[in-house]
Amino acid sequence: MAGTGLLGTTHFRLEKQRAFIQGHGEQCLVFPVVQCSCLLADHQFDPNCYACHGTGRFYPPNTAYSTILLMVREASRRTFNDPGTWIPGTIQASILPGVRLCDRDKIRRLDITETFTDEVLTRGLDETLRFPSGVTLDLVADRDRVYQPGRDYILTPPNTVTWVAGGQSPAFMQQYSVKYSAQPDYLCTPDNPRSRVEHRTPQSQVVLLTRLDYLAEGL
Repeated sequence: MAGTGLLGTTHFRLEKQRAFIQGHGEQCLVFPVVQCSCLLADHQFDPNCYACHGTGRFYPPNTAYSTILLMVREASRRTFNDPGTWIPGTIQASILPGVRLCDRDKIRRLDITETFTDEVLTRGLDETLRFPSGVTLDLVADRDRVYQPGRDYILTPPNTVTWVAGGQSPAFMQQYSVKYSAQPDYLCTPDNPRSRVEHRTPQSQVVLLTRLDYLAEGL
């Protein structure tokens, strides 16, 4: 019962939970996390680690799997501060019974894309977009010109801007802006501790998803 701490009297059937999540949910890719082994002598993660980039999150290759998540509730709000605007918030999601997510697993939503306009790249230095999946470049420009896809640049999969020989391009080390769509990544936080057992059978898990680029620069 809400706000009382009581578990309530509602009973659940596993097959109905599974059918509801499969019928109303969306396809997601889960990247299981382990703690990175780059600990230094002071038990801090190596900021120069090639695997976790100092975050402590290591996603072993070839371990990702697909599952269905039901997005239940969303909470977000745009705030304004001196550096600019910020949109903190979370998504509450239900997981298929039998699938267990843990803290800091990475979740990629496969059925939607979002548009990003807040990245500035540097010619010849940093030309990799923040999100790596389902990328479509919509606009590449600097203060002098708008560059043309195919003639001036192409997208090298999964998420690198490559300039075409003979086309126009920014000067070496010059900054330019990009607008693109991609499948967003989220960081998972289970809402433990919470009891979800019905007749000695574990029920659907609930997690909170926070978009990863709002938490850290390195994905």
